[in-house]
Amino acid sequence: MDFLAHDQQCWKGAKKRDQAQRHAPARVRARLQAKHDAHVLASISAMGDILGRMRARLDALRLGKFKSVELVSGGA
Repeated sequence: MDFLAHDQQCWKGAKKRDQAQRHAPARVRARLQAKHDAHVLASISAMGDILGRMRARLDALRLGKFKSVELVSGGA
């Protein structure tokens, strides 16, 4: 499945889920929103960790601490 088809499928599922949640009781909506917020925060945190590691490797490469081959293979 290509990216566009996958994106459209996810959008369709999200639209159906949003419509169902609109008619759910307030406590159910609140629980789902909290779960979604936690997922988003975890994703942001993971991206921050990845960017931090990338920045550290680029700094080390700039300082000449290791060769680009080691950078690609993950060796530090």
